[in-house]
Amino acid sequence: MQAFTDRIAHWAQVQTDTLAVNDGGQSLSFGQLHARAREIAWQLQILGVAPRDRVMILLPKSADAVAAIVGVLLTGATYVPIDTSSPKPRLQSILEDCKATVLIVNQQTMDWFPAQTRLNIAAAPSASLVEAEFPVPDMNADAYVLYTSGSTGVPNGVQISQRAMHSFFHAVNCYMGIDHRARCMNTSALYFDVSIADLLLPLYQGASVWLGPSIPLPFRFIDIITSNRITHFCAVGSTLTMLAGMPDFSDHQWSDLRCIMTGAEVLNPNSIASWLRNSPNAIVLNGYGPTETTCVCTVFEINQERLRGYSTFPIGKPLPGIGVFIDTQVTDDTDCGELCISGAQVMTGYLKRATLNDMRLFVHEGDTFYRTGDKVRYNQHGELIFLGRIDDQVKINSYRIDLGEVVTPFRNTPGIEDAIAVPLKHPERGECLGVVVKLKTATDLLALKNRCNDVLPAYMRAAFVAEVGSLPLSPSGKVNVRKLRAIASAHFNAIEAEVSRLDDTIKEQEC
Repeated sequence: MQAFTDRIAHWAQVQTDTLAVNDGGQSLSFGQLHARAREIAWQLQILGVAPRDRVMILLPKSADAVAAIVGVLLTGATYVPIDTSSPKPRLQSILEDCKATVLIVNQQTMDWFPAQTRLNIAAAPSASLVEAEFPVPDMNADAYVLYTSGSTGVPNGVQISQRAMHSFFHAVNCYMGIDHRARCMNTSALYFDVSIADLLLPLYQGASVWLGPSIPLPFRFIDIITSNRITHFCAVGSTLTMLAGMPDFSDHQWSDLRCIMTGAEVLNPNSIASWLRNSPNAIVLNGYGPTETTCVCTVFEINQERLRGYSTFPIGKPLPGIGVFIDTQVTDDTDCGELCISGAQVMTGYLKRATLNDMRLFVHEGDTFYRTGDKVRYNQHGELIFLGRIDDQVKINSYRIDLGEVVTPFRNTPGIEDAIAVPLKHPERGECLGVVVKLKTATDLLALKNRCNDVLPAYMRAAFVAEVGSLPLSPSGKVNVRKLRAIASAHFNAIEAEVSRLDDTIKEQEC
């Protein structure tokens, strides 16, 4: 198993001038990427970065950010990519949690955390690279830490080792088929686990990567696919549907396209059919996998024949090296249960979360499994069918969100007795979140929403906040979330007001 940085060095030698990454404004060949990464690694070492340290990357998606990732890995350290649009308090909590030795910044982010040791990505090398020596890669060390939504109100750092990342590369590429001739489009953010599949995997294989915009811009995506004769890309289901809905979509014929990896959402069969019609040589892979299993860990291949055989698509079968165990004890139905995953792709653990690790990682028949929280069953073909969640996590616009983190700032506000977050489907806003609060004292709900949203990343923010006099309860005395969600959905879909009361509606439902 060859290390990621060794592969970049290899491609820099055998195809020096081949494009490695293009961000729309800057291009780096493999030779340039390797040289730039070595410069960054050398500067990091001068600043004291050692193997197994953590380095936070405070950069927007760019060729420079890609070089920074490779540079961090060259030092044997762990990279921690950050959403630079997140509120500063959240970034501060991540910084304190990961104890980054150095922050890699640009002019925009240079002054965000002045007390920390920083490396400006634009800085010139401070010493001769002739003296640079980099450690032998340790496959058991963490390659990166990605922060995900947490039930306690603070994000959790998922630790993925070099070994897990490389196991994923080899396993998923059995289906994707990326090689040094491939031309790939990256659609994901660098702090999102899909970037391991649509950025690092292609570079590992010597392929060229065009970075798509951080915001899904349909015309830009189509232009990248067409102009650069893209062969492989990853995109969530809603993005594929958005692109397939463009007026001139059917005018395109992408004969170069070989593979589309999708997932994270229930797929629209009509949009998948459109992509297969326009890309006669391509397959569509419905991939499934939480961040804690590196990325995709099960896959279902969709072709023209399977379009006719399935009304909804399974999440398929495990990748090579992945073990699956369905724990039926967590449900009342012996035909389904919680999906548990084992294998080299499983995370090292959550950083500094011993209790959470004990809850989510367990040993079964000698193998360590991760509890996904997802309910599944097998169909008659032995393929896994996704049935939903068994906990408070939800998917909103492809982001996995723990509702506990959404409501924490509301519950921590004086005058709020309780707060419940509910996922909604609004006719104008699409998938969004609403928060229903029970008040102790009179509160300006619009100000409350704005104040609480200010400490949450954009994808976790409540679109609506409403007050209730009482929360609907189940016979056991717990909040009846299903009833509350139905009430909230009906209310928010009917009224566009930011602030409203649900008391009468709830009383009618409880009578």
